[in-house]
Amino acid sequence: MGKRPRPSIFPLLGCSKGMPSCKAEDTKIITNLRHQNDPKWNALKGNTTEAARGKQSYSWQRKTRATPPKGIEAEGNLMEPKLKPQQKTLNEEKPSTIPIVKYDPVEFFDSFEFINSGGFGQVYKVRTGDSQVAVKVADIEKDHTEESSEIQEILILQKLQGHRNIVSIYDAVVQMMDDSSRYNKLWCMMEYCGGGSLSDIISSEPNQSLPEQCIQFISREVLQGLSYIHENLIIHCDIKSMNIVLTEDAEVKIIDFGLAVQLKHQEEEVNAWRGTPHWMAPEMITSDFNFKCDIWSFGITVIEMAEGLPRK
Repeated sequence: MGKRPRPSIFPLLGCSKGMPSCKAEDTKIITNLRHQNDPKWNALKGNTTEAARGKQSYSWQRKTRATPPKGIEAEGNLMEPKLKPQQKTLNEEKPSTIPIVKYDPVEFFDSFEFINSGGFGQVYKVRTGDSQVAVKVADIEKDHTEESSEIQEILILQKLQGHRNIVSIYDAVVQMMDDSSRYNKLWCMMEYCGGGSLSDIISSEPNQSLPEQCIQFISREVLQGLSYIHENLIIHCDIKSMNIVLTEDAEVKIIDFGLAVQLKHQEEEVNAWRGTPHWMAPEMITSDFNFKCDIWSFGITVIEMAEGLPRK
């Protein structure tokens, strides 16, 4: 038996927020992409208006904080024991450190389902109470914990919290391992994006090409996220279809800030090899680069959405 085709998520794009210059017939074309009998689509169809999704998002976040695992302070860190009032948590506006703990954070989760692994570590879909989140677990060297790219990624993500087109991070802790290991474990609890990556969605569509209206919508959302990233003097350095994901409600999110660079001022440039070759701007290889490299990389991603492959 052949593999069941992935249900298209683009009907959600057509009816959730509307798109630039999106006419009624355009929405109809997008809606026709869906699998008519797909139960997931039928379940989501009623929750894709701006108001419904906003209410759903608020309720989800409220539940995350209102129903922590037993023994965890509701208004504190979900992966930390109760904190004293004077102690800082990772949920403050300007966090500077990530707590180091001796306990195993896995004990606070009800279920663990493996999603993916790579150089970044392992990612799991996790349930805690009535909330579903993603947890990334990575090994970091004990002697270079503060300087590790994984820690820097978390600090950058914390700085960028609050924008709807950037993946949310909820908590992070470093689990101290015994003396026999060179590594500690970094646990990072993040927003779960069940709609898949843009790369997966492109490959699942007919001819690996997305409708123009969907490209317009995704482009608008990504550029809004990039604008916010650049306003905070950060270069993402690895914009590509694999690092753009969608939630099950078709919200577009930028992820993976492992190569991101925090600048000191607007005119600063970077001289370092960062990125993925097909999406890298030429100056990232030959000379110094700045914010413009992210725009180039996203331009290549737009070509990928239209043609199925990045430029050669």
